[in-house]
Amino acid sequence: MKSKDYSMEGVVPIIPTPFTDKEEIDIESLKRLVDFACSCGIEAACLPAYASEFYKLTDEEKL
Repeated sequence: MKSKDYSMEGVVPIIPTPFTDKEEIDIESLKRLVDFACSCGIEAACLPAYASEFYKLTDEEKL
């Protein structure tokens, strides 16, 4: 497989991981956040990250 050089420019936001009252990932809210970020023209996003409650996620949720 050939690698391709890619120059990323612009903002790479950290998208927060929303949780329900039961501390489960709120998938629908996460989809809305990702859709909003994409509608703003981002080329990449960082999720999950320390700013998005990474430490609260199970190993399965991190995948």
